[in-house]
Amino acid sequence: MATIQHAVVIDAEPGAVWHLLRQFGVIDTWHPQISQCVIEGGKVSGDGGSVRTLKLVNGKVIHERLLSIDSEQMTLTYGLSGAELPLQAFSATVGVRPVDDGRRSEFQWQASFEGVDAAAAAEYETLIDQYILNGMDGLAEHLGSAVTEATPA
Repeated sequence: MATIQHAVVIDAEPGAVWHLLRQFGVIDTWHPQISQCVIEGGKVSGDGGSVRTLKLVNGKVIHERLLSIDSEQMTLTYGLSGAELPLQAFSATVGVRPVDDGRRSEFQWQASFEGVDAAAAAEYETLIDQYILNGMDGLAEHLGSAVTEATPA
């Protein structure tokens, strides 16, 4: 199983970062690789079990299911809901924790998965790594901040 994880510190308060992350259906407002996000079935963005359909800027479509959300811990876990990607056992968790007495935030993003074969695993390890890094930069930019430092993940 491959695991990719990154953590960065951004100049934004944890509450502001979490407010944006917990809205499962608005990732297209801050992630530069996503052109559209729609929550399926009339659920609201933060409902457990919600499925979001993502249209990537390259035209691919991905379905992700919200597996858990913990506002107290400021973490959200999601997995794949469709078979669009040659991956198995995919899950990802995003989270926020305060640093510098709550003036800044550590934003963490981790994904674990298996490829259906070795070639798929290697290809998607690179793609998911870049997706996470681009998303971290996009979220910080959306909040009018920048990634100020990477932290060991």
